[in-house]
Amino acid sequence: MLTATGCLNNIEDVTGTVQSEISFSTDVQPILQQHCVSCHNGNFAQNNFNASSYASIMSGSGVVYGANIVVANEPDQSGLVDIIEPNPESGLRRMPQDSALSGDEIQTIRAWILEGALNN
Repeated sequence: MLTATGCLNNIEDVTGTVQSEISFSTDVQPILQQHCVSCHNGNFAQNNFNASSYASIMSGSGVVYGANIVVANEPDQSGLVDIIEPNPESGLRRMPQDSALSGDEIQTIRAWILEGALNN
């Protein structure tokens, strides 16, 4: 039997909770680039939401959600999460319109926001 201390790094902690460190640039931005930026960018920010950069997302005010596009540590209070999940509470049509995000992509965005929506 092999035993070693510290072997749980980046896998799970002693409580069994999976550890994740979601990176905006590596994990979240590619999702937004693929699914959102064609309509929500600096040149054509539909509904006043610009998904082209971290700064624009964090300073976004969107027509429907106001200043709650991304609320750090609060995915359930973030308009971005509401609009990408099935049956948005806002009553709006789910985004992106042409192809829904996968469950993994939604969970990545939720985890990033839950971890503080860092620019990492």
